[in-house]
Amino acid sequence: MDLRTLQTLEARWGAGFYLTSRERMLRSCRAVCIPFERRYPAFRLAYSFKTCSLPPLLEAIHTAGAWAEITSEREYALAVQAGFADDSMVYNGPFKDMGLALRIAAAGGVVNLDSPWEAARLCQALPMGKSCPGVGLRCNFDVDGRPSRFGIPVDHGTLEDTVRLLMGRGIPVRGLHCHIKSRDMAGWRIKARRMSELVHRWRGLGLAGGLDYLDFGGGFRFEAGAGGEPFGGYADLLADTMRELFRKEKMKLIIEPGAAVAERAMDFAARVVNLNQVGDTCFATLAGTICDISAVRRRPPGAVVRIPGGGPVCTARRTVLAGFTCMEDDILCEDFPEKVAVGDYILFRNTGAYSSALRSEFIRECPPVVCLDDALL
Repeated sequence: MDLRTLQTLEARWGAGFYLTSRERMLRSCRAVCIPFERRYPAFRLAYSFKTCSLPPLLEAIHTAGAWAEITSEREYALAVQAGFADDSMVYNGPFKDMGLALRIAAAGGVVNLDSPWEAARLCQALPMGKSCPGVGLRCNFDVDGRPSRFGIPVDHGTLEDTVRLLMGRGIPVRGLHCHIKSRDMAGWRIKARRMSELVHRWRGLGLAGGLDYLDFGGGFRFEAGAGGEPFGGYADLLADTMRELFRKEKMKLIIEPGAAVAERAMDFAARVVNLNQVGDTCFATLAGTICDISAVRRRPPGAVVRIPGGGPVCTARRTVLAGFTCMEDDILCEDFPEKVAVGDYILFRNTGAYSSALRSEFIRECPPVVCLDDALL
């Protein structure tokens, strides 16, 4: 990205904006899919809509052959608009519309119930005399000592009670689901082991023959790989787990990445609008905030690149990249290694996952997302 292009984009969209393209989103999605498809053909990626739900990017996800992972009626409408059929959707979340859940399940899509309360609501919503092809159950078990508030506890008989409730209403359990926040491989090995234990428990209940899929949720790091292949470590682990559990490789393996796909498809660009030297530190104010690059206010998730604008640089020993808000902790980069000038642009690579969706209009409006294929999204 060169200075002239950034200045042209600023003239139309303002001094801070996201950059993306359909082609980049498509490539990012395929980069996740390929390692899994090579190792386990009965694989499906269900892209997490909550991460970034801009329609042209969702169309690229559909083109890649992925499914839609949705959590609301709004996301369902976006999925339909992007071309996804009901049988290529995974419906998650703790507060579902049960009419929509029954519709997706009836079409052959995946519905993962989050709690015994949802199971009871689904039973109540199913009209007498009507059948439901089946649902999945999100399972709650400990991975890192921090209990999740989501999913059905696998201990103390809660899971079995939920299964009996559903089966009493003629609703079979088609799949087991887990989504526990742990991106490191050690956490993933625990998840894989606990899911394996659940399948063996299922067999003890005589229910394993009815399963169609295991859904391992999301939480992937782009950097984790085997033999230099991005995502290869995850693919090896989950493919081996599936083959050990099921002799016939027909059982579906589902994953639900969001940030792992969206981060690689987006950058954030912001012009340096002001310099303020305090002692030996130069605070460079950008046309953006920490919330534009991280929904959880962490430091830059990717590389930070300066595109010089040609102005005189601040000569202070230390450079801090700061946001335009009035918050002291609005710091995008604590120790930037270059001197900067007003008129420079700072490009934050591989960002925009969640932040583009969660950014509020605190002090200034949300930054636009510029699709380099065409125009503003």
